[in-house]
Amino acid sequence: MRPVLRYGVGCMGGLALGMILYSVTFGLARTNDIRAYLPGMLLCVVLMTLVCSFGMSMLLGKSLKIFRRTWKGTVLLTALLAAVCVCVRMDVAGVERRVLKTSEIESISVQCSRANSFTATSEDTETIEAIRAIHRAVLDQMKDGDVDLDGALVEDGQYIWIRLKYTLTDGSALERAYNVPVRRASALYTAINHMMSTPQVRQTLVFSGEAEAGAVPQGGTIYSLETGDFRNLTAAEAQSLYQAAWQDVEEGNVISDILTETGYTLLQVDINGRNWDCALDTRYFTDGAKTLAVLDRFMRNGWSNADGLTETTEDS
Repeated sequence: MRPVLRYGVGCMGGLALGMILYSVTFGLARTNDIRAYLPGMLLCVVLMTLVCSFGMSMLLGKSLKIFRRTWKGTVLLTALLAAVCVCVRMDVAGVERRVLKTSEIESISVQCSRANSFTATSEDTETIEAIRAIHRAVLDQMKDGDVDLDGALVEDGQYIWIRLKYTLTDGSALERAYNVPVRRASALYTAINHMMSTPQVRQTLVFSGEAEAGAVPQGGTIYSLETGDFRNLTAAEAQSLYQAAWQDVEEGNVISDILTETGYTLLQVDINGRNWDCALDTRYFTDGAKTLAVLDRFMRNGWSNADGLTETTEDS
């Protein structure tokens, strides 16, 4: 049992404590090349493996004079763990570089900064292929070491956080998350914009909640986040606004540039039906969108409804 304890503690301690030591030393001063992490990682793992293995040997032998009896096994263990670290970091098995085939995918859930989360199913092949193109572009950028620049300013671009969760046809799941600098004219920028231009993603950009093209709204509310004023929509007004939004989605009158600053909206637009409700995000409509024209028409007379009655909150 002594060799098991000695090398077991050396292995687990070397990896666990080595990673902790690395994160608080070399991990704080890493460069933009992910391959530069390896020397520091190896040094920390080797050091902690030696400490844990020799330390356990001293406890088991109840003596400090254990070097001659244990150095060969400890060196072998250290070399083995160093080889494991190299293989994992260099992705020898190709796990990190794997991009699933379309035939293997049941669905993909996407979370992306500056866009609403959504799930694409295998029936939506256009969106699935667009997401796979993003994954490939991220991996190509990683290959060049251009992944995480530790908060450094990105020239002609910015950081985009992306999380992809694949559900496979066999029921298993694969998840990947990246924080990558996206620059204009890069392959990743083109791939993300292509995804944002697909019908499903355009829909998720402007609609949140339950929204179907054939649904019939029964009312809604336009609420000012700046003043607290609100305007109730009649069924006809809500239908007009809802139909305009769907028409804009279908015609592509939605911002599909991931680097476009959408800012903040001062209007909250809610639309509700018999058993459903949704909200419109007016930030993502282009300047010539029909939805903005309908909203402008409604608001020309101020915060008043179709009957000419002014409606405000109690505090206004």
